[in-house]
Amino acid sequence: MFKFIIDRNEKFISNMQWYDIGLVKLSVFIITLLLAKYVTILLQAPWFWYVLLFLVVSVRPYYLAFKKS
Repeated sequence: MFKFIIDRNEKFISNMQWYDIGLVKLSVFIITLLLAKYVTILLQAPWFWYVLLFLVVSVRPYYLAFKKS
């Protein structure tokens, strides 16, 4: 089951153009703004929680981007 989902996801991404990926990023940014507008408790957290969350989420993409093959 998981192999089917992974294969389908890779096929979906390989069919995208460069601007499609940019549109996905823009849509994620817009939905994030919407969530921040209507769920105000998200904006009441201290700044270091956002930095910590950023570091946790971004470790793997940065590792994959800069590792030597």
